[in-house]
Amino acid sequence: MPVKSSIHLVGARIGFDGLSFNSVRVEESMRVKMEEHLMAGSKKNILVVDDDKSILRTFTRILQKSGYEIDVAETGREAIEKAENKHYDLALVDIRLPDMDGTDLLAKLKKQLQHTVKIMITGFPSLETGVKALDEGADAYLVKPVKPQELLLLLEEKLKNHEEPAEIPAKK
Repeated sequence: MPVKSSIHLVGARIGFDGLSFNSVRVEESMRVKMEEHLMAGSKKNILVVDDDKSILRTFTRILQKSGYEIDVAETGREAIEKAENKHYDLALVDIRLPDMDGTDLLAKLKKQLQHTVKIMITGFPSLETGVKALDEGADAYLVKPVKPQELLLLLEEKLKNHEEPAEIPAKK
């Protein structure tokens, strides 16, 4: 199946800061990576947890256009139910959820998400939440608004690193 020579992310809107973008071209290197990802036929499953419906719609569009399978959850409870019934390769989790803190969600899902890349996202960054997120097993901490290209590059990097086996030093 031929893959188009460019990938466009169209009509997305993120957060309350008014940031919007109409047509963002993904860099050539990212386009090549996405083509390889799509050609390999290995769609990765991603769970996006955020109570902001516009963020969920935007992330879903961006990630689906890049070849990922997406599930969304608006609450921590909904995320727990989904994670107990399906394996996710990556979870994007907002820190402020209506029913629990995103870092508390990570703690509750430690077993279910032990083989999952976990990326925390927040519009209210602080040193305390960043440290707590990393202590609970987060692999990265992103601050909203998130640029689509940066999000895609980070996801690819984290997924690639997660798939590569750890190098074992040779015995002398």
